[in-house]
Amino acid sequence: MEIDNLNNTLRQSPTQQGIYIQTMSKYQSYLSKLHADKSVTDSIANLRDKAQTEQKLYEQSLINSSQNSKFVEAYDFATILLIIGAGLGGISEIAKNKLLGYPSLVVGGFGVIVLLLTTFMPSIL
Repeated sequence: MEIDNLNNTLRQSPTQQGIYIQTMSKYQSYLSKLHADKSVTDSIANLRDKAQTEQKLYEQSLINSSQNSKFVEAYDFATILLIIGAGLGGISEIAKNKLLGYPSLVVGGFGVIVLLLTTFMPSIL
C-alpha cells in the first residue's frame, strides 16, 4: 500500500486523481477487514483471541507437566526402594544372613506400597 501511495503521490496530477481513489478504495476493504470483530478471519481481534487461547493452552500444559513430574518422582522413589530391597535380599541369600532378609522385606514392601498408592490413588500426591 505504501508503494502504491508513493507512486500516486509522485504522479499527482488532475488526471491521476481517479487512479489514486481507486487504489485507496482497494486498500480500504483490507483495512476494514483488518479492524473487524473477532468473527472475521485474520482480523486483529480474531488474531488476539487466537493468541489468548494458545496462551491459556500453554499455561495449562505447564500445570499438567508439573503434575506429571510428581508421578515420575513417586515412581522413581518406588523403584529405588524395590532395588534396595532386592539388593538386600540378594546379599542376605549370598551371605546366608537372615538378619539382612528382614530389612529387605520391609524396604521392598514399602516400595510396593508406594507403587500401589501412586498407581491407584494418585490424589495422595
